[in-house]
Order: sequence, then C-alpha cells, then structure tokens
Amino acid sequence: MDRPTLSAVLALLCGLSAAALTACSSGGGSEPFRPVEVAPDQAALYIYRADRSFDGPPVRVRVDQEDVGQLRAGEHLALVVEPGERLISAEGRGSAARAVRVLDGKAAFIEIVASGFEDFVAIDLPTPEQAQRVIARTDRAE
Repeated sequence: MDRPTLSAVLALLCGLSAAALTACSSGGGSEPFRPVEVAPDQAALYIYRADRSFDGPPVRVRVDQEDVGQLRAGEHLALVVEPGERLISAEGRGSAARAVRVLDGKAAFIEIVASGFEDFVAIDLPTPEQAQRVIARTDRAE
C-alpha cells in the first residue's frame, strides 16, 4: 500500500473503533435522563434496576402497598406521587421494603438490586446524579 492509502485505512479504523466504543458505553436507553413534570404539590419517584447480567427474573414493585409494575434488569418506572413518606417494596426471589420521604416538587431515586443466583432483593437510595446516569441507560418499563 502506498502512504496515502495506509493513512486512509488507519483513519477509517480509528473512526470505527471510536464508534464501537461509543455504542458499547451508551447502554440500553439512547436518550438522556428526562424528568417527569410534577406540580408544586406533587413529587416524582424513579425506581429502577440497572442493566446487569444475571439479574434474574422480574421484580414486582409496590408503592404504599399498591402494585405499580414489575422491573426487569435495565428498566425503570417514573411515577408521580403525593409528597410525604412512601413505602417502597420489591418482591422477586427475595423481598425488601424501605420508607422513602419525597418533598413537594422534588424527586426521589430508588434502585432495586436483585440477584439472579440467590434469594436476594435490596432497595438502595443512590444520589440523584448517580441514578440519572443509570436511568439514562435503561428502558421505561411498560
């Protein structure tokens, strides 16, 4: 190969490598995090499961004992609720519950952690920044 052709091939390979790295790091969801709109007298709950391998079967999610859906790995729920203390529960191969306080016009972020190998479910409260980065890579649960 002559020099201009070799340079062109190297540039093409570098471009393809960069595109592949970008695609791999973007995860499932392609859109950035977008908050749900809430009135000043409402609050938002974002409940999600990160996209991890071997995260097992879906987890049933309840807010104040009301069924709000199920989450598979790589999915999230965005709910508008009344402000105050909310009881979040999750049930899969194991179960967990946690009280979460949400303020007027604000949001709370809840991560459901479930093991695909053992009877384990946990509820974590990440920082909003951490949660928003993860939620942006998930799909909204149906």
